[in-house]
Amino acid sequence: MTGRPFRTALVGFGWINAQVWLPRLLAHRNFEVVGVYDPALTARSGAPTGPGAGGAGPSDGAAGLPPDLIADRLEDLLARDLDLAVVGTPNHLHEQTAGAVLDAGSPL
Repeated sequence: MTGRPFRTALVGFGWINAQVWLPRLLAHRNFEVVGVYDPALTARSGAPTGPGAGGAGPSDGAAGLPPDLIADRLEDLLARDLDLAVVGTPNHLHEQTAGAVLDAGSPL
C-alpha cells in the first residue's frame, strides 16, 4: 500500500471488535484507528456503563481506550473522515447500523 493508512472506525465494542479487530488494526501499519462508538461506552472514562456493563456490553478492554477515540454518538464517529468502518454490533442491529454508516458515505 502507498499513501496514508486507512482511517478506520469500530462501530460496536463487544468481544469481536475489542478482542479481535482492534488489536489487529492497531498492529497493522496500513490502518489507523480513529474512533470507536458503542452506546455503552463513555468518552469520559472509556469504561462500559449502563445495564450491559460488565456483562453483555462492551468488552473489558474498553477501559484502556484513550478518551479521544471514543465517540459519544454514532454521528460523531461517522464525521471523522473515515475510509472504513468495521461493524461489530449484535446481529439484529447490523442492518440499521450498516445503513447509517453507508448513508454517511463511509465504506463498510
